[in-house]
Amino acid sequence: MDRHDVHVCLVDDHAVANITPLVDPGFKPKKVVLVASASREKKALSLASVIKPRGVEVEVWPIADAWDVSHIYERIWQLLEKYHQADLALNVSGGTRPMSLAAYEVFRDHKKPIFYVHPELDKVVWMQPHENVGFDLADRIKIPEFLQAQGTAVLTDGGRKGVPKAVRELTQVLVDRVVNYSQPLATMNYLASVAENHQTFSATLERQHTKNKTFMEVLSLFEAGNVLSVKGHKIHFQGEGARFFANGGWLEDYVYGVIFGLRKDFPEIQDVRKSVEVTRKGERGSTLNELDVVFLANN
Repeated sequence: MDRHDVHVCLVDDHAVANITPLVDPGFKPKKVVLVASASREKKALSLASVIKPRGVEVEVWPIADAWDVSHIYERIWQLLEKYHQADLALNVSGGTRPMSLAAYEVFRDHKKPIFYVHPELDKVVWMQPHENVGFDLADRIKIPEFLQAQGTAVLTDGGRKGVPKAVRELTQVLVDRVVNYSQPLATMNYLASVAENHQTFSATLERQHTKNKTFMEVLSLFEAGNVLSVKGHKIHFQGEGARFFANGGWLEDYVYGVIFGLRKDFPEIQDVRKSVEVTRKGERGSTLNELDVVFLANN
């Protein structure tokens, strides 16, 4: 593997091809120079926030216009003059077409290494020198870093632990019988949502509930799974986590558990998380969202 001290990256809206070479422990440089236009300054800062914690120094190299070829030539020449004694390599995967062509020609004329990251195979392809052998990058980036590179901050997530066996068994039964259980599960959702307004996490069973044989069957499944207990005409959920689970969170756990288990057969799944709360800054302020289940495969 041909490793170089400084990577020059061209910043655009597609961050992954710039990041993955920087987080591969066998290929990451000591420093990265991010060539960015004024309109991509925020994107460059988002990239820097992912790269710096990896122990890689970051410099942003501004260009005034990402479409002005002569200006880009001049700025790349100035960059090489500054780093004329450094072990430099160009990642030509990003940027506008004028940026990538101008940077390529300047590096080619200076006989400096140039590589490209294959977007689907996540593989380094050497364009100069031609005799360098390409290689697969290590999929080391995780979901928080991936989202952060897109300008989205992860506030909290449910972690990456496996789903307990009892929960997997309960959710599997609910999925297998979902056609028959659809209405009872809707009723369970309602009761669990009502319980959110009570500090005791409890709800009252009405006559139509207790007379519904299929609903009582579903209630028994949740009780056997230690999600809730039934005392007379009262349902008591075992805390907020159990109440959320009965309020539809069980489906989130089921999907998460399936994907978590798939990692054994599909090693390209490098990260999976649930209940990922994210925020993104826009022109009208910050937007808060929650992603129920997220997984990352081949970056």
